Amino acid sequence: MATSLMERRTVFMRVGEDRLGKDSVRLDKDTIARYNWEGGPTYFDAIMKHARQNNGKVLVPFNSIASARNIKLCTYFVMWRKLPDGDEYISGSIYDAGKGYLRGMDDGDKYTAPPEFLAPKATRWVKLFNLKQGRNFPFDDYMKDTYRSSDVEVVSMPLTECLENSKMSVIFAMRKDD
Repeated sequence: MATSLMERRTVFMRVGEDRLGKDSVRLDKDTIARYNWEGGPTYFDAIMKHARQNNGKVLVPFNSIASARNIKLCTYFVMWRKLPDGDEYISGSIYDAGKGYLRGMDDGDKYTAPPEFLAPKATRWVKLFNLKQGRNFPFDDYMKDTYRSSDVEVVSMPLTECLENSKMSVIFAMRKDD
């Protein structure tokens, strides 16, 4: 069954491996004390736990130059990270997106960020529902379209190729039509 362009637009965000709460303190010019570097919840753990506790709703703050308007034109949001033994991802449907996140932000619509997120502010935020967590992201189901302005030629490339050739953390991708 054919789906519309809007129904297939997806924000794909690369996330580095990250444990929440890890920190370090410089004791002197030659000594750094690190703490909370082992164990503890991951970024993905905190998002999924918060969604389970809040009827599947979560607000995810992040830093990016991607415009909030372009994010709102997408239907899905995927956070992906490479692991030593494969990859892991969270996908969800976009309820809303915007710019200028401040810690504790609450619009009264039950979309809030996990309390473990300690960043006081971020350049963007996205509100997600219907979250799913998985391993081995289905890259073959997604393409990245690029446009050449001089002759308006559309060049499509597989999302895997785009990831290999780009350092971008946020990519606007298209799920292939069914």
